[in-house]
Amino acid sequence: TAALVLGIASIFLFWLLGIFPILAVIFGFLARKEIKASGGRLAGSGKATAGLVIGKIMTILTIVLFVFVALDDSVPATDLEEGQCVQIPDTSNDEVSSFEEQPCDQPHDGEVFHVTELPDGDYPGEGDVVEQAQTICFEEFGDFLDGDPFSSGLDFLTIYPQRSSWDQSRSVSC
Repeated sequence: TAALVLGIASIFLFWLLGIFPILAVIFGFLARKEIKASGGRLAGSGKATAGLVIGKIMTILTIVLFVFVALDDSVPATDLEEGQCVQIPDTSNDEVSSFEEQPCDQPHDGEVFHVTELPDGDYPGEGDVVEQAQTICFEEFGDFLDGDPFSSGLDFLTIYPQRSSWDQSRSVSC
């Protein structure tokens, strides 16, 4: 019964470091061994087997999830840092929520050259936020290139906060 309960709990709580599915496997294995050694006196082989199977499946899924998360190179747009190199996502709209981080010694679309915060206060409106962010990035772009940004052949992308994220982050990345 413990193996089955832990197996079912692992379906909903597998993200808790995978402990529930592992416990379901252990309890299921021990219960089946004890039932087999009892010579028919103990019942519950079906429950033990079900808990063992669910536990194994959820252990595998938990490992796959952890590997997927560990291999995820995406960086939230609000967590960009100066000097980071990124791939710019293909998107048909203007809203980007994350970037794929890329080693700077490998081909990449862009490098974060400046990060700052807009002043506290109520959201001033998208037009004002865009204007502030672009002004900041344009000024910093010239400093980053040590010269005239128009003659470099390079362009900059401005990442600025949306109304929906204003209370969590006022970060501007260039």
